[in-house]
Amino acid sequence: MAAANTRRKASKLIAAEAPRTTGSLHVLPATAPVAFEIDDSEPTSAAAFGGFSATVSGSVSAGGATISASATISLGGGGGGGGGGGKAAGADSTRQGDPDVAYSFQIKIGEKQYGEFAEVGGLSWKAEAIPVRSGGNNEWSHNLRGPGKFEPLTLKRGWFASKGEFYDMMRDSLSGTTVAPAGKRQNVTIVVLNRAYQPIAEYQVSNAFITEYSGLSLNAMSSAVGFEQIRMSYDYFVYKAG
Repeated sequence: MAAANTRRKASKLIAAEAPRTTGSLHVLPATAPVAFEIDDSEPTSAAAFGGFSATVSGSVSAGGATISASATISLGGGGGGGGGGGKAAGADSTRQGDPDVAYSFQIKIGEKQYGEFAEVGGLSWKAEAIPVRSGGNNEWSHNLRGPGKFEPLTLKRGWFASKGEFYDMMRDSLSGTTVAPAGKRQNVTIVVLNRAYQPIAEYQVSNAFITEYSGLSLNAMSSAVGFEQIRMSYDYFVYKAG
């Protein structure tokens, strides 16, 4: 009977969620009361963690011996986990001033969307400086800005034995085929995604065609994934933010 009353009292104390609650607990068969304390100083409300957590500890002296015990009571909680393997709340948030990521992107060549590319390189635009000497000045020269130049685009992806479209594009390009879509110049769009996999910017590459195809490197001593790579020349690219 005493234990039942104690459980009801403890339940009322936990439901009250007081900052610090004290009381007494009778441990049978001993009759001496055991002081216990519920530490609720940390923010353990349902709004903070989706549940309630409390720690109960105490000790009792009987027959010259001291017995100590403690227990943690948790009610509810875990509402923000979203199931096994899910992302924690706020995982996609960034601090102000953090740069955007460079590991998440999508590529579209012509009308076909590709999501298996591992690396994109060559998004480079530069202008050559042309030095011009003035008469009688042997110390320095005037630098004039030359024409702009776009570097070739390099695309690298994991090798799939069942797919040979890049090899076909290279073959059709060298053979002068313009009937098949693979032999035509293609517009390439590189969409950059943020941590939440939402589009934030894109590069639009105009009139691209394959100039080099590299198959996978075969090595019986390695267990690495095979990669194939293509290089594309193009007229220009346009960067669109947002």
